[in-house]
Amino acid sequence: MDILERISKFYNKNRHWILGGGLLTLAIIVTVAVFLLLPKRKTVDEKLALSEQYIRDGEYQLAYYELEDILKFDDECVEAYKYMAIAYEGLGNMADAIDVLREGVVQTDSTMLKKMLVEREGNFMVSDDELEDDTSSSDESSDTE
Repeated sequence: MDILERISKFYNKNRHWILGGGLLTLAIIVTVAVFLLLPKRKTVDEKLALSEQYIRDGEYQLAYYELEDILKFDDECVEAYKYMAIAYEGLGNMADAIDVLREGVVQTDSTMLKKMLVEREGNFMVSDDELEDDTSSSDESSDTE
């Protein structure tokens, strides 16, 4: 019996074990590659803590990126909406802060977000009396000219 016949016999007898072992080896290699080569995803709690630190440090744009990532995967994270609004405010964008709070209220029905929204909308709105004062003063100035 030559060597090729021996190999053929061995393979025919044990091919299920050989294929199974090969598949198992491949699965192990893929698993190790995924854990070692792909960047580890931070948990929501880690990202929130990092965002909070960025906000404390005045790094509002960096906080925004972390929070945006959280909301892509968890659109019911109340803290992410809260910090996102604070980050927008830090960037001087009150309109977007209000928009993100509105979205957060719709997604989560959070009382805290509702309170934040009312506070910010109250500071952002102009009363009817102020509008009347502005129009009457502009009318008076046009009369004098």
